[in-house]
Amino acid sequence: MNGHLIPKCHLWTLEPLTRDDIFRSIEVIRTFEEDSHFSRRLVRCCACGQLYLKEFYEEIDWESGDDPQYVTFIPVRDEANAVEVNTLNSLGLLSVRPSIRVDHPKGMPLTVKRLL
Repeated sequence: MNGHLIPKCHLWTLEPLTRDDIFRSIEVIRTFEEDSHFSRRLVRCCACGQLYLKEFYEEIDWESGDDPQYVTFIPVRDEANAVEVNTLNSLGLLSVRPSIRVDHPKGMPLTVKRLL
């Protein structure tokens, strides 16, 4: 679906990669879906122009306010490829590689992972 695109973007080589590194580096190009607990957007790296499909998902547990949050970045070739990848549900996106995951499960530290 994304053709196993291995991007040349600095987000794939920066060590260590942090959540702030990612969010300071991107700009929104298009919003596919948005509400307070779920969104999908086409974003672009401001440094190199690499496009990503970005999904934000927050689980609401109605307790203590420490809701789990998950963000997935999938590199895409162009907007048409982003539209294609956007047809997958959230579980389907988890199997797409390469991707960058920013996960903050309830009661756990935030992690940033590159998955090839």
